[in-house]
Amino acid sequence: MKKKTLPKLPPIPDKRYFKISEASELIGVPDYMLRYWEAEIPQFSALRRGTHRRYRPQDIQMGRLIRELKFARGLTTEGIKNALAEYKKSGTQPVVEAEERVDVAETVPAVIVKPDILTDDDLTFLDKMVASLLDIKEFLRNK
Repeated sequence: MKKKTLPKLPPIPDKRYFKISEASELIGVPDYMLRYWEAEIPQFSALRRGTHRRYRPQDIQMGRLIRELKFARGLTTEGIKNALAEYKKSGTQPVVEAEERVDVAETVPAVIVKPDILTDDDLTFLDKMVASLLDIKEFLRNK
């Protein structure tokens, strides 16, 4: 089974606001993807002053979480919205670690979160979600 390694993300500097180019580097995705996420995912937004976007540290954390859900878990935009809604509903806020490097199997990806943030119920829910998604993927492959 081929594995891929997600790039190591830099720590978030102690600043109040970041330009889109800085946010892009800190989250590890291109500028256009941040703009797309802003349009499609209500939980992710930047402050706007005129035509300029400004991202706060919490926006960078949310962007990193979305990146992990997208690229490590393989969720669609709709799946990301649902996962973020579940986190909000359960009262937990997963936080993506900046300094960790993770080997991710393509068929069984993992989200990087601080372990004390997720409860056993959250982990059970995520395991069931992954299993369901893998079943759907297999079904679509065999179609």
